[in-house]
Amino acid sequence: MDKNYWVTALGLAFFGVVFFFAGVLWDGYDIILVMMALGSSGVYASWVSAFATVAIAILTVVLAKETWALRKAQNKQVDSLRKETLRPQVSVTLEPSPISSAFMMVVVRNRGRGVAKDISFVMRNEQGELIDAAVNDVVDALMKINIFSKGIRAFGIEQEFKSFLFSFRELSSSVYDEVVFIEIDYFDVEGTQYADVVTIDLSEFKGLRTIGGGDPLYTLADEVKKLRTRIEKVTSGNYVRLNVNTFSSLDRDQEKMEERRVLEEYEAEHAKN
Repeated sequence: MDKNYWVTALGLAFFGVVFFFAGVLWDGYDIILVMMALGSSGVYASWVSAFATVAIAILTVVLAKETWALRKAQNKQVDSLRKETLRPQVSVTLEPSPISSAFMMVVVRNRGRGVAKDISFVMRNEQGELIDAAVNDVVDALMKINIFSKGIRAFGIEQEFKSFLFSFRELSSSVYDEVVFIEIDYFDVEGTQYADVVTIDLSEFKGLRTIGGGDPLYTLADEVKKLRTRIEKVTSGNYVRLNVNTFSSLDRDQEKMEERRVLEEYEAEHAKN
């Protein structure tokens, strides 16, 4: 209960105390004697009962008001939880490719708990102005991908789009100075609109290097691919030649005769000794 309840209760108690002392201060105890006389006849009891009824009515109204406020707060909380379970959360990030940190991948994900609908993307600079794709290499690369230029009609939970964006080797060093703010507007299944802003600062990728040949899984997959290609060439009878030594029966007979001759020479030399 809030302070209104206690103010009302204390007000009623104060009113009763004031009423009592008023009888004491006004012409001695005359009012109190009158009230006692009335009480003996039942009139005072009626007044006390009426006063108690009014007090109970007032307290009932206060209690009802507090109950209604609590119920309203509970409904608001339940509605907030329900909306949270339906809320999508669309994000856009740039990530280095597993092949090399010089290749950048753009990843669009729905990290929320609900389906996102009618997603649109707007590119702005630090002054809040729209960026012309013709003068910005990053925006130009993004707008060549259909989901950024046309939008996404529906985006499921934990769904993602991933695509190669650009290579730092193909762009000038001034690309590290570019900062792009991507405004993402979308709706949930109930039509509630959401808006997020993602900052793409390419200076964060300046100086990144990888060692060890990149992602081990990618390296393993590449080696398996090479091995499969070679096996396919062998089994299909293509131009790949194998260096294989073959022996005929004549070769085997000559080998046995040579082994017998070497053995006889060894035995003869051993007999002389």
